[in-house]
Amino acid sequence: MIDTFSKYVDFTKKKANLTVYEETNTGKKSVAESRYAFSYNSENKTVKLAFSEPLESTASYEISFDIQASESGYRTYMKNVLKNLPAYNDRIGDAGTDRTAQGNSMNQAGFPISESALVRYRIKDKTAKIELPQPVLQVHFK
Repeated sequence: MIDTFSKYVDFTKKKANLTVYEETNTGKKSVAESRYAFSYNSENKTVKLAFSEPLESTASYEISFDIQASESGYRTYMKNVLKNLPAYNDRIGDAGTDRTAQGNSMNQAGFPISESALVRYRIKDKTAKIELPQPVLQVHFK
């Protein structure tokens, strides 16, 4: 999995707080850190996660990490609001991107979390990649 953050997003407190989940017909559980490698390049804001062993073919996988609006996100939001422009540049979260029951992304206005997010995988001798739906982030002031 490769996820390149947009200019509007940073890790919370510069830490990933990464959790990987595996869900099968018996339930959802955390994946042991020994089963994957995680890296973050702060220069190009790219997150990479690679599993070190084959994945369960009937399972689904979820990757979660804590993010917040970046300085650029706050500045852009304030500039747009003060100029009576759409606060989030008319961006709406893609279908299936809500992380919580409150519905904070799908069909909601917000800044894009990623410039691009994709999953590359191989089944036997064939490789493929899937572009993932794009969630959004809302700016919150304390």
